[in-house]
Amino acid sequence: VIFITPQGQNFVKKYSANAYLSVIDLRNLNPDAKLPSMSRTPRGGVVYIGALKKSLVQSIPYLPLILLAGIAAIRHREHRSKLAIVAIVPLAFLGQYTLVPLGWGGLCLNLRYLLPILPFICILCAYSFKIIKKDWQMSISWLMITLIAASTIVLFFLLCRSASTLEKMEFPILIIPLIIAGVLTLTLVLGELISTEGTKPLRTITVVILVVAITWAGLLAFFYDYRAHYHQRLASYLTDLQIANLLAADSLFISHPYLTPSIVGGNHIRIAFPGVDKAKDLSRLVTYHLKKGRRVFSILPPRLWRDLEFRILKACVVKPELTLSNGVVFGEISLKPSSQ
Repeated sequence: VIFITPQGQNFVKKYSANAYLSVIDLRNLNPDAKLPSMSRTPRGGVVYIGALKKSLVQSIPYLPLILLAGIAAIRHREHRSKLAIVAIVPLAFLGQYTLVPLGWGGLCLNLRYLLPILPFICILCAYSFKIIKKDWQMSISWLMITLIAASTIVLFFLLCRSASTLEKMEFPILIIPLIIAGVLTLTLVLGELISTEGTKPLRTITVVILVVAITWAGLLAFFYDYRAHYHQRLASYLTDLQIANLLAADSLFISHPYLTPSIVGGNHIRIAFPGVDKAKDLSRLVTYHLKKGRRVFSILPPRLWRDLEFRILKACVVKPELTLSNGVVFGEISLKPSSQ
């Protein structure tokens, strides 16, 4: 019935598109989508804090490993209920966040809304490892694992070092994980479904690709995501420290985006986030504190400073004083003499 009606077809189409974005490739996000604090590359890559944002598979290209657990649940009734219980949480989260327009995953380099599913993904992967070891009777020496991992590490750094622009970085960061995941999916399914003696080389290839996938995921996490977030957090800390030295005690501090001073000492400072209610009550809040004799400061992008001056706080004098390294502007707000 769902596929017959136009409404049902649109629902399935939208759900499938959002699921594809969250799980497979974030570059297919609608080019017209307005994303806070993000930009796009010519090929559709989503850029946040100067780095490329990734979908679930682009972050953990070994994700197809859970297919073995799914096949086992279908084949073996005694394991079905246990595996189904573990799979409930990942399926529920994926279902929730592919029904709502959050396919871009929030302000992070991965999909933070899907973080709760990772422990359950690990359990399913561990079960799949058990199948590879016991049912497939496949094992690989630590020396071979080390050689494969070392080769993968060298390839990763060579590709990243040779990529001079974000558009070129899409190949090692976004495209290669999809290639690894695609090859892993193919070899996993064939290695499990074909039960002849000739499948041993195929299963060996699967194990090799699996080592590559896990290594690549670790490299992405520690040498790409972590480094980008480290520099962002350091820049935010230094900005917070600079602002904290400019704020007066017992004042109101208006911040958008959500920037809060890390070090305020013993000063009592009220922090307001106008983005929560789209500055609906900002005028009354600012006027109230100014008339109480408190100083009001703000840190905003230049566009929002203009909105404050000409639209939101017409009864106030808006004085931008300092442009910070990340482009946002710090300043003070006071009442016009006629409004005091």
